[in-house]
Amino acid sequence: MASQQQPPQPPATYTNLQAAAEDGAVETRNPLAPPPPTGADEPRPTGAAEPLQPPIEPEEPDGSKFRAVVAIVRCMVGPAALYIPKGFADAGLGGGLVCVTIAMALFAFGMARLIASWRHARASGVTTPGLDGVAYALAGKWAGHLATFCVTAMQCGVGVTYYIFVAENIDMLAPSRYNLTMGAVILAMAVVEAPLSLFKRLQRLHGLNAAGNLLVALALLTIFAVALERLDREGPAPSNYGVGPPGKVLTFAGTAVFAFEGTASIVVPVCDATARAHRGSLEYVVVGATAAVALAYALFGIACSLAFGRRVDVIVAESLPQTWWPGGLVRLAYVLVVLVTFPLQLFPVSDLVSRGRQGWWSALPRLALVGVLALLAFAFRHRLDHVVSLLGALACAPLALVVGPWAHLSVAATPRARLLDRACICVGWVICVAATANALVTWRDAAS
Repeated sequence: MASQQQPPQPPATYTNLQAAAEDGAVETRNPLAPPPPTGADEPRPTGAAEPLQPPIEPEEPDGSKFRAVVAIVRCMVGPAALYIPKGFADAGLGGGLVCVTIAMALFAFGMARLIASWRHARASGVTTPGLDGVAYALAGKWAGHLATFCVTAMQCGVGVTYYIFVAENIDMLAPSRYNLTMGAVILAMAVVEAPLSLFKRLQRLHGLNAAGNLLVALALLTIFAVALERLDREGPAPSNYGVGPPGKVLTFAGTAVFAFEGTASIVVPVCDATARAHRGSLEYVVVGATAAVALAYALFGIACSLAFGRRVDVIVAESLPQTWWPGGLVRLAYVLVVLVTFPLQLFPVSDLVSRGRQGWWSALPRLALVGVLALLAFAFRHRLDHVVSLLGALACAPLALVVGPWAHLSVAATPRARLLDRACICVGWVICVAATANALVTWRDAAS
């Protein structure tokens, strides 16, 4: 009865997209829980767009530290890794290392503050799910609105980059006699993804998503191996070993933040899924996983930048030899990954725009969302690097560097802790404003 007397919370945006589909359950924010039963007792949706809420009586979490690391790395490493080498080539090796290091340090601090806030919220009896729920409970409605906006903008932006990514790679894969244009490929992809956007339960995509994760790992390893082989055979290409122009450094700063985009929204679900015996060390788990990925990004970016030189493509896979192996197969693998993960990335926003509607009134907003993102992709098809930087600055920086410390301000125990929170918030907003302004001012110089 006590739970019925609490004031109602605003509907939360579902932010645990790939991890939930990986485990076959989209009703719960637990990315590490075992799949639900498939028998007659399996819960079924009662409406066309019912709000996604956690179980009333959740099972005791039993996730291990290893499974937490796997969930974090799986959501952090994806097609965004392919943009890192171009950033190192433009910002210089020195400037690129500074950007990746600062982005990793700030990101790790912001996530550590978010975990501390989550721990306090759960100890106080706050069960509101998701990052936006924790922010709303501890920092108020504006922090919750900021988290919801950032997650929505980030996932819509990722959808736009997916369209451009597929169009560019298909253009290189298709024989020249077909004379395919990027606009035609974007339209064809929208037609393919439109019916997939109508899915309200994503269990059927479990196998495809697992295959996508495997393809990502194999493709990245292949690109890295090709870069190392080329370095061994030809030596380093002409490169900038120092710091590039300020505008290029700021562009890569936004890209570096975007490269960690999958983790901020999944940290709270991972924490909820971890066994209580391991929750005291979750900060070290998240920081360690983030540092390991940042190191891998730096090695990958430097190797590819030195191998392919300053003319490396925005999508490094396009710098591979124009043969079926390795270039053709790597590009094809990434195209398949993007096609099968597009509905997973878009699911939270699709659910949000169709919530409370049924039948065609539920389908129309989802279809319209796919179409609007396709139009944006067509308009920005030759500006992929700036689209990625803008996403990192406008959505990912506030989500990772502002929301967590903002929530932690209400539970910080010492003036020093509150000072550090305010400093991280200020740095996050500075990165947001500076990188956004730089992306807009240099928009005409964008590349794809």
